[in-house]
Amino acid sequence: MPGVKPFRVNFYDTPGIESWDNQDGQTTMLKFIEEKNPVCVIYCAAPGTFANLSQVRPVLKFCQQKQIFWAFVCTNMWSNASRKVVMGEFEKELAIFGTGVEKSFDQQHSQTPHKVTVFGNHALCTMVNSIEYYDPEYSPEKKPVQGIDELIHCIMEALDNEKLLGWCNAVLYRRSYWEKVSQKVSGFISLRLKDLQNMTGGSIQQISMNAVMYISSMIRKR
Repeated sequence: MPGVKPFRVNFYDTPGIESWDNQDGQTTMLKFIEEKNPVCVIYCAAPGTFANLSQVRPVLKFCQQKQIFWAFVCTNMWSNASRKVVMGEFEKELAIFGTGVEKSFDQQHSQTPHKVTVFGNHALCTMVNSIEYYDPEYSPEKKPVQGIDELIHCIMEALDNEKLLGWCNAVLYRRSYWEKVSQKVSGFISLRLKDLQNMTGGSIQQISMNAVMYISSMIRKR
């Protein structure tokens, strides 16, 4: 892309922390984050899984000091009623970043909006379901994918310009996200993306490629 120095996007999928004895969880996370200096850390936990959040606190404070964005994500949101307990614990831990502000996103499949709670400019928590959930033993109802695009969007809003450019490229081929942006975002970004769609013949990949630099400069002004 003209005027933009080349860079590489790396996704680090760390193994689960098997041992939480003797501060092993804290040590493992701090070592990894110090070595990689990531754009953001996404900490995932499913309802019913075990994690010692007291060991996560020093890691949160380290990320706060280094201005590394932190996202607490409750996965498999449809699978267990204890998801509200998980979210409550996450929100307590993120209070060090500031007062939680709830953002709501309308859903096509439901009258209940999806919610993301943002803490200052460097942290958030939300629930997601990355694949359709169906458990006929408990309910005939199928639960849809939800929360991924909202997570992407809220992280994008919070990052500074340099990190934002990397994040835009990281999610470049997340088709559903860019379709939502082009259809639902108000103001100049929406108009600009429609212009880009006309210029590129409707290719969502081309739209997002052309939009990366524009979003990088404009998203702060919304």
